[in-house]
Amino acid sequence: MLTFKRTGTFYITGQITVYQDNVNLSDLTGWTGQSELRTGTGDLVANLNFTWLDAAQRTFKLEVLDPSAWPLGIHNFDILLTAPDAFVVPTHTGQIRVEGGVTGA
Repeated sequence: MLTFKRTGTFYITGQITVYQDNVNLSDLTGWTGQSELRTGTGDLVANLNFTWLDAAQRTFKLEVLDPSAWPLGIHNFDILLTAPDAFVVPTHTGQIRVEGGVTGA
């Protein structure tokens, strides 16, 4: 679980592993992604801006410039990837604990 203070810009990076027909795809060039942050009950907290850092290496970032209105607590997110041929793959669900900040709160 990630911990994030909502007084700053939300920004995480990572690398995605995708299997198609039991083959680990090493290059996701041409694929698109979208991501949402939702409460434990499924209410939308935010659309997370998905951007490839390097699709050939499967590295990405998720970013929100102003998350100050996000509710405190534990929230869920994933990334929904779509291949050029419309094959759709969701990633595993991740969790983020949103906390209030001390400085600038």
